[in-house]
Parts: sequence; structure tokens; C-alpha cells
Amino acid sequence: MTKPAQNPSIRCFGDLVSLTKDGSSTLSQEIGLTARQIQHLKSIERKASESLSIIPDGIAAIGELLAHASEYVGQDTIHSIGWLIKELAQQIHTLDTYKEDAAYHLSQNEILQAKQAQGSVSA
Repeated sequence: MTKPAQNPSIRCFGDLVSLTKDGSSTLSQEIGLTARQIQHLKSIERKASESLSIIPDGIAAIGELLAHASEYVGQDTIHSIGWLIKELAQQIHTLDTYKEDAAYHLSQNEILQAKQAQGSVSA
């Protein structure tokens, strides 16, 4: 069995994030990932998980602070904090998507490696 060619156009997670999980992309199944890409995806998965555990606590703290200071905080400040919370919520969703995509591509790469190992054993 021949070793799959590495795709030089896949340089970073930004390139990988455009891939879809619905089967229209076969990158992980056909090409495999380089050691650098695997390390990068693992780092993204870890950092996204860390951020996902920190951001909700920060949002909760902002909410508590607003509740205690509501009579002292101006309307413009409340308006700005509202937009901040909205943006943070969107970032949480984006981080979760990145984490899931990274995990997906790592698992697909493991499947590819297992298939390659079976092919080399049975050959």
C-alpha cells in the first residue's frame, strides 16, 4: 500500500476549519495529517476547552456585578456590556465549533492510520 501524499496547501487550522464534517471533505480519510497539523489541532482542542471553561465564569461575574451595581451604572455602560456579552456568547459557540472540528479531524486521522496499519499488515 502506498503512503498517502501530504497536502501542502493545508498549513494551519484556518485551512482545516473550512473542511466540513458532512462527508463532502475527505481530507482526513485520504491524505492524513502531518505531525505538525496533529500537534496544532491538539493545541486548538486544548485551548478551546480551557477558554470554554473560563468565559462562562467571567460572564456570570459580569452579571453579578451588574445586579449589585445596577443603580450606579449608566445606560451606556449597560448597553456596552450587553453587546460584550453577546459577542462573548458568539465566541463560546465558535470555540466549541473549533474544538469539535479539531477533535473530528484528529479522530479521522487516527482511523486513517489504523487502516494504513491494517493494510501494511495484510499486505
